[in-house]
Amino acid sequence: MNNKSTEQKNNNRHKRFETTLLATQVLILASAFNAYFFGHRITDESQIFSMLGIRIDILLLAISALVVVPLVRILSKSNLDKATLYYFCLLSLITAMMAFVEGGLYSVPIMCFPIIAIFSALHTNSKVFFSICAFFCSVVVLMAINHESGWYQGTVSTGAMRMFDLLILVLISAYIAWIVNADSKRLMANLKQDHLQALESKKVIQHLADTDPLTGLANRTFAKKQFEAMQDDMDASKEEIGLYFVDLDNFKNINDIFDHQIGDELLKNIAKRLSRLIDTKSLVCRLGGDEFLLFIKVRKPFNYEMLAKEILISLSEPHIIFGTQAEVTASIGITVIEDKLISFDNARKQADMAMYKSKQAGKNDFYYYSKDLHRDYMRNLNILNCLKDALSQNLFDLHYQPKIEIETNQVIGAEALLRWTRDNPDNLSPGEFIPVVESTELIHTIGAWVIEEACLTCQKWHLEGHEISIAVNVSALQLARAGFYEMVVEALKVSGLKAHYLEIELTEHFLVQENQIIQSQLKSLKKLGVTLAIDDFGTGYSNMGYLTHMNIDTLKLDRSFISGIDKAPTALAIVKVINEMAVVLGIQVVAEGVEEEEERLLLKEMGCSIGQGYLWSKPLPSKSLIEYLENQKPIIVNIKSHDSSRLEKTLQHW
Repeated sequence: MNNKSTEQKNNNRHKRFETTLLATQVLILASAFNAYFFGHRITDESQIFSMLGIRIDILLLAISALVVVPLVRILSKSNLDKATLYYFCLLSLITAMMAFVEGGLYSVPIMCFPIIAIFSALHTNSKVFFSICAFFCSVVVLMAINHESGWYQGTVSTGAMRMFDLLILVLISAYIAWIVNADSKRLMANLKQDHLQALESKKVIQHLADTDPLTGLANRTFAKKQFEAMQDDMDASKEEIGLYFVDLDNFKNINDIFDHQIGDELLKNIAKRLSRLIDTKSLVCRLGGDEFLLFIKVRKPFNYEMLAKEILISLSEPHIIFGTQAEVTASIGITVIEDKLISFDNARKQADMAMYKSKQAGKNDFYYYSKDLHRDYMRNLNILNCLKDALSQNLFDLHYQPKIEIETNQVIGAEALLRWTRDNPDNLSPGEFIPVVESTELIHTIGAWVIEEACLTCQKWHLEGHEISIAVNVSALQLARAGFYEMVVEALKVSGLKAHYLEIELTEHFLVQENQIIQSQLKSLKKLGVTLAIDDFGTGYSNMGYLTHMNIDTLKLDRSFISGIDKAPTALAIVKVINEMAVVLGIQVVAEGVEEEEERLLLKEMGCSIGQGYLWSKPLPSKSLIEYLENQKPIIVNIKSHDSSRLEKTLQHW
């Protein structure tokens, strides 16, 4: 745009200069004609101003018009600035000469001096302009001295000559006035056009500043302004503002399974569907990523639940993108604003808290903000800050709960469990702080530390003569991040532990997710030699297909099936069926939460090979576990006849 404008400006300048040269050529020829036909003949006193009987001023005028001006025109095509300089030098010299010849200070041409000065100001730079002004001033001074000293009297002009000189002067003045007027109009037109372009650019810039570039929705900045405008215009006694914080569930999986182009198109579809659900007085904005904010000003009372359900239904309908069907759900947080003083950021945070609660409750649902929710959120935020401090100060420890071979009561492995026993300000239990860790980015840093520390400890056991395995719990967030496999490889390399001694425990819920990164990293871990276990088996989706598809090594029966198994026939039947299935598939079964001897005996009778629980040991520090390993002895149990009979009857019944 700027290059085109500059080129147009240069073209206009060159065209104007060409016109000026043509007009000058005509005027110079007219001046020569006027001087030749209407001026006085040369006298003896003025022989110095003649050449071959022709006045030298007439000769110079003719040469300038027929030779010099055309040469300047040719030069202007390649170097306009230099051509302009030569032109004004020529014009100044010719005018000065004519004024000197035709009467000095009393001549008509001297009246052209200010006109040429003005003309040079329009065409040249300040240096040339001041040089021309200085030249004319010098000529005027010399003419004044000449008049006083009588060096040269000059030519006495006739009436006809003065008439032609005045006509030429009028034409030059008129032409300059016309040029100035044309330039002024053109300048005003350009200024007006530039102003309109500036206004249009301002609108475009403002639109870009207020709009999300991907979806075309309002962005956070514009949403804040609109929210504040709604607040100012709100009748607090009759109206309120409802904010819906909409966050897509597992949107990252869409990008992982397909690609980011599909993900971007999906976000555009989401934006369109949300926009169709509201009227023109409401607003939908994209905060960033897969987060959207929808707010409406309504009269009290309003059915927020109905709109929330409409949003969930609309977004969950399949999206056809480039011939691919993508499905996604959303979690919604709702807050109702009646206070005109609450800031946009605080209102958004309230809706965000409610959305997070919806995520925790199972996703694809909505949740209202409340004071209790705010209290829980602030508590979790405080826990998170304490966790960061604990991590930076290396205050975490690992405790290890033995895994026992039920037949021999010998330790064959241990599960690493995160503990915070040192400088724990609020005596937070694992059940309180681990959910906070798993819901934030801390899971990656702490999770990597747990795996490396567990591998180092297990290798230390091996060096002391206890070759048992180590199991580590891993969340889906860890596995869904690229580089988890490389992190495990590095931990094994640093510790020197062989891969088959490391067991990764996963919850059943995450294995059924169609996440390419998770599936790829699990396959790579299996190929490396790491064993895979499903923790809390039976409480998830119970999709048996992944047991063979992912080549699972171990099933860990949830303690809810084991606790009181000798008194709960239904639980006993479930355990028996799972165990028989595992035997057929060649999968090892570990019973968690074994606390009673009778539970151990029942598990043994069913063929369950591994147990874990307080019957044998609680989680222990590494040093205590080594002592346990060195002092472990087979447990000799005397089963009473009536107990054996009850056990046999229970098994036969089921």
